Amino acid sequence: LPLMIMFMMYNGFLVTKATVPDFMVWALYCSPFYYTIANLARDLYDDPECPGCMAVINTYGFDDAPDKTVGIIILVILFFLFRILQIFALIYMNNPEC
Repeated sequence: LPLMIMFMMYNGFLVTKATVPDFMVWALYCSPFYYTIANLARDLYDDPECPGCMAVINTYGFDDAPDKTVGIIILVILFFLFRILQIFALIYMNNPEC
């Protein structure tokens, strides 16, 4: 649960790249929500003819976020990483013989 709360806080919307402290910038890149929200914002607001739309992208720092394919690859890697960590936690923390 604490990891999920950190991921939700450092999603690029609540805590942007401009407001995140330097020692916590890694939390943005570890958060699966960051890649999801960045890609959604770029899909919705990436219109050069709309100045208000581009202001949203620039304000939240989504202009230099990874593109869609990199975001999807990172989400798949994070999914498998957390699934493996879950399996090890269930094996070693739930086993009374260890």
